[in-house]
Amino acid sequence: MYQKPVNKTLGWLCGVGWMALSGACGYTLQGQGTGTLTPDVRVIAIPPVEGVLPRPEIQQKLTQHIIQAFVARTHRRIQADPEGADAVLKLEVQTFQVTPVGWTAQGQAETLQVLISLRVRFYRVPGEAVLFENPNWVFRNQFSVAGTSGRPYTDPEVQAIDELGQTLAQALVSAVLEAF
Repeated sequence: MYQKPVNKTLGWLCGVGWMALSGACGYTLQGQGTGTLTPDVRVIAIPPVEGVLPRPEIQQKLTQHIIQAFVARTHRRIQADPEGADAVLKLEVQTFQVTPVGWTAQGQAETLQVLISLRVRFYRVPGEAVLFENPNWVFRNQFSVAGTSGRPYTDPEVQAIDELGQTLAQALVSAVLEAF
């Protein structure tokens, strides 16, 4: 009968134990969402984005991109009026900034950074049971004015929302649905 030496077996067990424990590094995923809504949430109300914005077009474009992202991701019916909805997504812009961060040789803005801070609240109706809430959800990104869009440069704020609104909407919908 063959017996393994105790030192080799003990060494192997210690190695396996070390590998198992080293995988537990203390970092955990904080999001608790499943990425989907329960089937009883069939209608989601997304009223127009609130808050003080420099132009009404920005509010319209933000709302439009967020609605499109919700439809694409959830395949639920979206409406503006909370009446008759199963859940409501309320958004309030707290901060909206467009800052030039890169310039052409002529001194014109070439790259802009957009910073948008939103108060986000997604809740069930009736009863207002909170599904997701973040009082200071921040989105920040840069884009080039000398564009990929092919449109002439007109207004950096409106163009920024048009170019980055889709990215913001996808990030926001992921945050809301996955509870991050």
